[in-house]
Amino acid sequence: MLWDVSQWIDQYYYVLLACFTIAGLFWFRHKKVFIIALLLTALIAPTAKQVFAEDRPCVGLGTCPVSEGFPSVHAASAMVFAFAAIGSTAFPFFMIVALVIGGSRVAFGVHTVPQVIAGFALGALIYCVVWSMAYKLKDEEVAVRHGLMD
Repeated sequence: MLWDVSQWIDQYYYVLLACFTIAGLFWFRHKKVFIIALLLTALIAPTAKQVFAEDRPCVGLGTCPVSEGFPSVHAASAMVFAFAAIGSTAFPFFMIVALVIGGSRVAFGVHTVPQVIAGFALGALIYCVVWSMAYKLKDEEVAVRHGLMD
């Protein structure tokens, strides 16, 4: 049954991602930072997979995704959500979801623990860098005009 749930989640990954993103836009304080970090994660994490070209633990099995395994894009994206939720009532929910996503990737054999941890670290790093840059620019005219820290 757990495998069926995982398959369903993979099948509707982008729909679920869109729903969580919309929910985040209601809960998260720094909405624009969140969106920028999520988009950067969507670009950087798959590129990192190509650079590192580390196989998944399930290579050779019939149910293995075709992309490389390091870092986990699911884990990176989930951690962006968790970091964006810091300071909101939604933080415990998004942190638990991130940990469940990471754990499920290992449990289903599509990632190793280091691949998931690297994904978590990458997502956290991207969010923190975007937030830090936005914070440093918060008083600049362009940032104020576009409400970067809103």
